[in-house]
Amino acid sequence: MVLSYNPAAPPHPNSLPSFLTLPNAPGASTGAAASLPSTVPPLPAVGAANAVGAVATSNNDEETFAPNPSISTGPTALEKGAFKRFYCDQRALDPKYKMAYIILMKADLHNVKAKTAYSESISNTLRDGGDVNEMDPPGICTPQTFAESYEVFENFMNKKGNKGKLILTKAMIFNELERRVPNIQTDKKTRVNMKNTKVPELMELLTKYSITCTDDIAFIEQEFLRLEILLEKEASEEGGGRKKYTQMEDRLRVIIILATNDIVRAKYLSHTDGMDRTTLDYQNSDQREQSWAELLCDIFNDDETEIVTKALPNLHDKFKDPIVCARKCDPLTPDRCKDIMSSMKKKVVDIIRKYNMSGNGSDMAKFYEDDEDIGGAEDTRETYGRFNRDLAIKRAHAKGREDLVLMDGDDRKEFLHGNTPDLLYWWMLMDENDLIYIFVGMLNSNNSASSDVTPAPTSRRTSSNTTGSAATELTNGKKGNESLSKEMVDNVSRLNKTVSVVASTAVRSSIDALKTKRFDLEDQLDEFEDMDLSELSGREKKKYD
Repeated sequence: MVLSYNPAAPPHPNSLPSFLTLPNAPGASTGAAASLPSTVPPLPAVGAANAVGAVATSNNDEETFAPNPSISTGPTALEKGAFKRFYCDQRALDPKYKMAYIILMKADLHNVKAKTAYSESISNTLRDGGDVNEMDPPGICTPQTFAESYEVFENFMNKKGNKGKLILTKAMIFNELERRVPNIQTDKKTRVNMKNTKVPELMELLTKYSITCTDDIAFIEQEFLRLEILLEKEASEEGGGRKKYTQMEDRLRVIIILATNDIVRAKYLSHTDGMDRTTLDYQNSDQREQSWAELLCDIFNDDETEIVTKALPNLHDKFKDPIVCARKCDPLTPDRCKDIMSSMKKKVVDIIRKYNMSGNGSDMAKFYEDDEDIGGAEDTRETYGRFNRDLAIKRAHAKGREDLVLMDGDDRKEFLHGNTPDLLYWWMLMDENDLIYIFVGMLNSNNSASSDVTPAPTSRRTSSNTTGSAATELTNGKKGNESLSKEMVDNVSRLNKTVSVVASTAVRSSIDALKTKRFDLEDQLDEFEDMDLSELSGREKKKYD
């Protein structure tokens, strides 16, 4: 299938979706976007060009456009409907760049939302008397990093020659900045040195002159969705009806299967159980035990296995009703399964970090225990990424958020920041099945070391004026020794729990093996009892005697 993306026309009841291919109009240049039906009204007049590469001139009250290598002046590009007019005018924007332009605009909107959420988080933290020093500002999202966060776009860009269709050059990103602020290069205070300015810096400048027109924002969201549908359709046709990448339902199917007892046990053993010589020798044997990824793939690829989510309206509106998670992608392989886990791991770590910085998560219990925020609690298996319903409700009352009280204080969906809702379901199921600490691969304070000072036991989250809780306590005399002794006792206790779990798992494995052996012996005994000894030769009788 040849990919063909046609821009949207101004709204009209009889207009077709922009991703449908329409015949070119007479006189249209080859490769240009398809013309729209004659029923579509003409573009509204803009008075003067606000587009890249064109200027408007007046002739008998009619506007004509002439090429211009510079960015045109005229009415501000941030006025109502300006972007929509610019985008739909094929004389202003080459149709071959329209897909990439939508990716740029969507990445810009993502950065604006992230900055807004960060400002609100700071305001809420200050209002609650919290410390904002540890709150890192959100990173700037470039068109490439934004596109790579969507598997459908990432797969499209991986094909030879496709990257340029979705990612604009630095010069074209600057053109968009100059379209919004025509005099940016004439003012010494705002002048941009294109040679030394990098793409993230240009994207940050775009957020300062962001589009605020609700009609334009809705138009960008609509065109982005159309582009996504177009690429999904192409991938589906190439894959014979199945998509080569995973959908939200596929990712939900993976985590729900992972949370079953057998897979949890196999996943846990893969992190805690070392392989002996026999296990290593049997790695490529057909008789070896299946890995957790192989077990998961067998269930995932079985279309007769119905996987359904729980009804969790407090977690997210998407889960208000149960969702049937039927397989939509190609058969899952163990390597692909591990890739999905790796991708989701990064997202889970990121959302938990944001959740903790807001005063929830690991900090929450310490906040209410001492009635003050001491700069962060240590991330342990018992605290990291955990959702404590009682404390969440108490905090919601303290913040005066009655809406949160009705939702059991669960505000985790406020930290999605552009991610799909299935991320919350992954987080919730890993919390319930005690998989977060293993899944993320966290280290406690006694097993980690700081990188900027002499290696010493240190906590991942301490206040800014400390260099490690354990290292500081050692210098505080008797108090430090007592605290260290208590910490050692706690560590030994946690180690004993881990050993107990591993031991019980090993016992269960031995029991299963003995049961299998017993069944084999019983089958042999039944076979022997049914055997007619009179038909055996003397040598065979002697063997059974």
